[in-house]
Amino acid sequence: AASAVLLSLQATAEEGEDAGAAQHQEVQVFLYSDSPFGPKTLRELSSEHVSKLVTISGIVTAAGKPRAKATHVSLQCQNCKNTKIIACKPGLAGVNLPRRCELQQMEGAEPCPLD
Repeated sequence: AASAVLLSLQATAEEGEDAGAAQHQEVQVFLYSDSPFGPKTLRELSSEHVSKLVTISGIVTAAGKPRAKATHVSLQCQNCKNTKIIACKPGLAGVNLPRRCELQQMEGAEPCPLD
């Protein structure tokens, strides 16, 4: 993303030149803050800090790719097509899916089946 911004800035600055002449350059982004934010030690890191920028002093021994996590899940009943949106808890917790449709059925109508 930072490379794309740099290329667009270079293209704007060099409007008279050929747009294809810009070459791909490696870009590093440094974040700097005078005041510390987030937990002070690794032991203080908790699920409330997931998806937030924190600073912890130390040496990086391993790094992994970030994984996507849903913030909301949309469910639809297979029988009556009723939809429900459930918010996901932050952190590593999952979502509790209802086993039964929560739509209020009319009198005399059969309830939706389980699962």
